[in-house]
Amino acid sequence: MRHVRGSIESTESQVLKSWWRIRRRGASGSTVVAQASSAGTVEAKINFSTVMAASLRTSSPDIQDNLISLGHWLIARTMDSRLRELLPFQMPQPDSLSSPVQVIVGGLAVVGFCYTSYLLFSFIRLLLSVFVLPGASVSLKPFLSIRQSPSLTRSEQLRKFGPKGSWALVTGASDGIGKEFALQLARAGYNILLVSRTESKLAALASEITSKYSSTQTKTLAMDFAQNRDSDYARLEDSIDGIDIAVLINNVGKSHNMPVPFAETPEDEMMDIITINCFGTLRVTQLVLPGMIQRRRGLVLTMGSFGGLLPSPLLATYSGSKAFLQQWSTALGAEVASKGITVELVPAYLVTSAMSKIRRPTMLVPNPRGFVSSVLKSLGRSGGAQSIAYTSVPYWSHAIMAWGLTTLVGTMGKLPLGINKSMHEGIRKRALKKLEREKGKKAA
Repeated sequence: MRHVRGSIESTESQVLKSWWRIRRRGASGSTVVAQASSAGTVEAKINFSTVMAASLRTSSPDIQDNLISLGHWLIARTMDSRLRELLPFQMPQPDSLSSPVQVIVGGLAVVGFCYTSYLLFSFIRLLLSVFVLPGASVSLKPFLSIRQSPSLTRSEQLRKFGPKGSWALVTGASDGIGKEFALQLARAGYNILLVSRTESKLAALASEITSKYSSTQTKTLAMDFAQNRDSDYARLEDSIDGIDIAVLINNVGKSHNMPVPFAETPEDEMMDIITINCFGTLRVTQLVLPGMIQRRRGLVLTMGSFGGLLPSPLLATYSGSKAFLQQWSTALGAEVASKGITVELVPAYLVTSAMSKIRRPTMLVPNPRGFVSSVLKSLGRSGGAQSIAYTSVPYWSHAIMAWGLTTLVGTMGKLPLGINKSMHEGIRKRALKKLEREKGKKAA
């Protein structure tokens, strides 16, 4: 018995000396195990286990921890049941030891759960923004009384930007979305400054507004934004001099006559799109914005397009001009937010209008009245544009579409580009056939 105890103590001393010698050189405990079990026999490993058992009974806590780590490594390596029975501590069964595959699968499960939770939260936020919550500037009291007085709710919402009797400037006001903005803002108590190309249409709209809302004042200014004349902007500056412009609706815009490859785009059409959509919007905003900054309130709302979110083959120039407005408007929103001014860009999909050449509304294509109503009641809410600051897609079908594109599909990939390209190629073919028929009728 004394011989066995002496052998154990001697072996224990050798193991510990070897352990600390290797640890000082930065090696791992597995190196000691490999040396101790180099004989490769079960008996040698059992002897080593016996030494470890004796060491655990006599060593300090730090050494015990190191030896237990060695034991864990050894058992995991040999998977020998006889060793597990001799050790004085419980070891996990081989089946319960985590493998790299299990770790990877577990990690992927956690990532999948987090991503699914994010999508669910994002979709719930979308539904609340579109169907439940009022605009961010609406006070709670009128929101609660929306069923009794919806018009009061709209007026209360817009009062943040200016008192009753202040002015709203609407560009591209003679038709479609611009005309509807003018009518609904007049209903909310704003005086209206109408700016567009055709004087007769402006006069007719001004007359319609004053006949419906007798206390509303109107001004009109006919100017062709495609000409980019300094004299026109000087007349606009004179028109706004001395009046409180609380709301600016940048609605003026132009698209291609039909989808067309960029290489075949007429130069005058290309220049008109850039001049009207970009220069016109910037120059009007630069005239109005200083007064808003001085008063520390105001709304700058710019009409964008899905063409600015999603690159549109065969509408490349128009798409690029709307992408420019998206970047410009978001940057402007960050600049003036601290000055009390709200900046919002509204990307629209399709609305029945002269520009879209669509006459009949559908679930995806609302009429101007429904579209504008959704915009004004949702000011400050992102709708389907959750990932883009100072941007709102409020109309419900457009919002779901924009959310799906930006959150699930992506806007710059080949799949959405290919679908968009095919759609516009089909539109171009139909437009060319119609043009040929019209030419044939004229020739006859």
